[in-house]
Amino acid sequence: MNELVPEVSGQLPDKVVVPHRREFHENGFVVYKGPSNINGEDIVAILTLHSLNKKIGDMAQLWILSAHVSPLEAVESGEDQSICGDCQLRHHKGGACYVYVGQEPRVVWDAWKNSNYPNLPLKH
Repeated sequence: MNELVPEVSGQLPDKVVVPHRREFHENGFVVYKGPSNINGEDIVAILTLHSLNKKIGDMAQLWILSAHVSPLEAVESGEDQSICGDCQLRHHKGGACYVYVGQEPRVVWDAWKNSNYPNLPLKH
């Protein structure tokens, strides 16, 4: 079930209001939960507001993850297709994808499963 976006067709709300950092204490928000446009499996998109990544600095990042299995399980089983499609760099296909899902993607997924990210408030 598509929980945040009004239609699966990809139409977005008229306005998305992200509160100023001083107005909330959350580290991020769920911005989408619903079917993948690739294969229809449930995915979740989480916008985190801070980064410890020294290469990019402290900025927001969007994580698109399977809603049913951890990133590690998804990569090992091939269930990452709902995120990565038929990319030839997928580990399941013997590729050399640079994304190490055992670090930040796993931490973000675990936090989401523990209900640490509220839904992003939308205004239409």
